[in-house]
Amino acid sequence: MADESLPSVEEITQKILEVSSKYAETVSCGGEEPIPITANDIAALSPWKDVDMPDDAEYLVFWNADMGCSGGTATFGINIASVKVSQLGKFYVDASESSPNKFVSGSSLLSYQKVIGASKNSVTIKAVCGSPSNISEAPEICSKEDGFVVKLQKQTEAQKRCA
Repeated sequence: MADESLPSVEEITQKILEVSSKYAETVSCGGEEPIPITANDIAALSPWKDVDMPDDAEYLVFWNADMGCSGGTATFGINIASVKVSQLGKFYVDASESSPNKFVSGSSLLSYQKVIGASKNSVTIKAVCGSPSNISEAPEICSKEDGFVVKLQKQTEAQKRCA
């Protein structure tokens, strides 16, 4: 990188919000326009800590919306953007690691609420059951009024080869 200092957490957060919001607006439609994405929707799988190795950084950003804007009940749910940093320090969404290419299985039944925690290759979120119109047979977990915790893990290379 030309500038040898690591950006502040606030600067990194702002860049993540900029690229993920543009991506969300491009690939999905929410109930609100623009789709509200905040710093609380960011999970740092691997925070940018070394100025010389920005491409080791990865952040997941979550939002609820209709993927593809088709208006179907099975297309509204939890969406994910994988935000990474290039060697030149530019933030971008890795579409191959983001919705619609990657998804939370069963997410059309769920509504994302907040990020609880994250670590390398794993993130925990709080979710609730979505709109009753999205659910033909509500799973038992939907009986919990205050929501529930969902732990998501990235597939390993071996798991990807077997899929």
